[in-house]
Amino acid sequence: LLGDLSGPKIRLGELAGSETWCAEGALFRFIRGTESASSTDLTCTYEPLIDDVRAGDRILLADGTVAMQVVEKDVSAGWVQCQVVQAGRIRSRQGVNLPGVALSTPSVTEKDRHDLEWALQQQLDFIGLSFVRRADDIVQLQSLIQSLKPRFAPLVVAKIEKTEAIDDLDNILAVTDAVMVARGDLAIEVGNAAVPALQKRMIRMAREKQKLTITATQMMESMISSPIPTRAEVSDVANAVLDGTDAVMTSAETAAGRYPAETIAAMVRVCVEVEKE
Repeated sequence: LLGDLSGPKIRLGELAGSETWCAEGALFRFIRGTESASSTDLTCTYEPLIDDVRAGDRILLADGTVAMQVVEKDVSAGWVQCQVVQAGRIRSRQGVNLPGVALSTPSVTEKDRHDLEWALQQQLDFIGLSFVRRADDIVQLQSLIQSLKPRFAPLVVAKIEKTEAIDDLDNILAVTDAVMVARGDLAIEVGNAAVPALQKRMIRMAREKQKLTITATQMMESMISSPIPTRAEVSDVANAVLDGTDAVMTSAETAAGRYPAETIAAMVRVCVEVEKE
């Protein structure tokens, strides 16, 4: 059993309507607080966003389908103005990604501390930390676990989904028990095309240091609504196993899909066939 600490996940606040169309070239402002005075004013769950971003930084919304670029900021007035460079539709509470931006918030949030206490009481086998940026994030989590004096100390999983984590991967692997190739947010940060090579590199480096690896996100995405996977998905799972991953993980396929049992069975069949070879 793996408990997942959400880390500094950033989400949009409530929009004025059910959704907002962001046309290319349109200007939007991120403002402090929780209430928008205009349809082009956006709020988010991460108040320091206005302090952390700089002109030229990208802000990605709706799983990276909408991209904005910071063009101006006024910290004293409490706003950052952005221009849409990739059009799309956004909705309330969708995720916000800040690729390449150094966040000032700690990786273990106050919410994570409460969630960790509960997870330790349940004696879970693993604790995963989202949005790890550097090795020290893992060290701090391990120290926090020790300070809580659990009856059973879980192994720690570093979820690799930030560019900063890629840059510090060797040090992260030195201190963590396992890594997760968290391909969802990682792809938003680095682009889809870069993920396969990064996945292979992470698995190879983890094996060299004898650390566990988990490969996750969209492994059999079509099975959210289909009883059978695509051939490409079967190849994706098989290649992760051939690379040496220790675990393959489903997400929306079993959390919200129509065929959760069929999804697990399909993944098991792929793993068995690979092992035969």
